[in-house]
Amino acid sequence: MDEYVYFGGENLLFADLVARFETAFNTIEQLLRERHQDDNRISFVQLIEMEWPGRQAKNNTYRDLRRFADLRNTLIHNRTERDHDFAIPTPKTVLRIETILQDLGEVKLAIPLFQRQVETLQTIDTLEQVLNRINQTGITQFPVYADETFAGVLTRRGILKWLSSVGLNHGTDCSGLRSVPVGVLLQSEEHPENHRFIPRNTPLMKMGEMIDHQPRLETLLITQNGKPTEKLLGIANRLDIHAAI
Repeated sequence: MDEYVYFGGENLLFADLVARFETAFNTIEQLLRERHQDDNRISFVQLIEMEWPGRQAKNNTYRDLRRFADLRNTLIHNRTERDHDFAIPTPKTVLRIETILQDLGEVKLAIPLFQRQVETLQTIDTLEQVLNRINQTGITQFPVYADETFAGVLTRRGILKWLSSVGLNHGTDCSGLRSVPVGVLLQSEEHPENHRFIPRNTPLMKMGEMIDHQPRLETLLITQNGKPTEKLLGIANRLDIHAAI
């Protein structure tokens, strides 16, 4: 005889609740494995640790998925020989995990959201070249490299600070300043920690948390795995991130 539970104005089969829960759980697991490029090498709990790293990121979704992982294990490992479910997820549990699935499927990630051809500079480029680039593109934040080695991010604020210091030290005689190399300008950046490298699969909301919790952080540089040695796939500043959120 079929077993039902009444919820939300309808009778739901226990078996349907189990099926809906397992479908949503398995889809979430597959989505996270694809997002983190994992082929069943790590556990589901490790996956959600990667999705919500750090103590501050441990939100209700993370905590619910930890509990749902325990329930899924109970369903799988404690079924009787007659295929009777030892535990049944409640209708609220099923609706919650389906809501999480819907939300995760709509998560905006750093790439493709901020994917673009990143304008970079070399330390041997000159101030004149930088100013021309700003006039042509409107860009005011440039990742700087010494050949292929990352050296920092040059900002309009850093350029203005350097120009101000030159004016104070040398009066109004600015002859020869156009040939000053970017490597010298970079030394005037007030906060060398004004940037951070992040992986391409970083959620938009996580990027917002980084910017909001670190006042000196101005620019997020996006690579495959968040390493300075990797090719830049995109870039985002405070205004970009807040506009996207």
